[in-house]
Amino acid sequence: MFSLGGDFLLGLDNHLPNSFIYGLGSFLVAQICYSIAFSKGASLQLKKSIYFYLFGFLAFYYLYPALEKGLLIPVFIYMLALTTMACWRASARKASANGVKLSTLGAVSFIISDAMLAFTKFRGLEIPFSQVWIMITYYLALYLLVQGFKK
Repeated sequence: MFSLGGDFLLGLDNHLPNSFIYGLGSFLVAQICYSIAFSKGASLQLKKSIYFYLFGFLAFYYLYPALEKGLLIPVFIYMLALTTMACWRASARKASANGVKLSTLGAVSFIISDAMLAFTKFRGLEIPFSQVWIMITYYLALYLLVQGFKK
């Protein structure tokens, strides 16, 4: 539900003041919920998850010069929540080998989707058909996370 709310609010970004920050907040709650659900029976294994945190920090470093002062902390917190969710899905969750593979692909797809969104929005990176790719990787992520969770 929070992801759906985030989708709706991000869709209003050009029409409603602060809708981006509210959408980001909705996605933040979704990431926290995912992390809580995915962490059952799993511990955060830093050694295995360093790649996700490294990518998150590098992405934030890339975005930093383009972020408005009021977005620095919210975007940083969201980046931490997203990478933490990905770490628990990909590196720590106890599931079948197939479930872990699906989960990992879902987490990576989520990160790719959010990175494309942020890089095009804040840094003006031009990716052909970016909105299509963002939505494909986003919905693929949701599908893979659910399928991985079921295994």
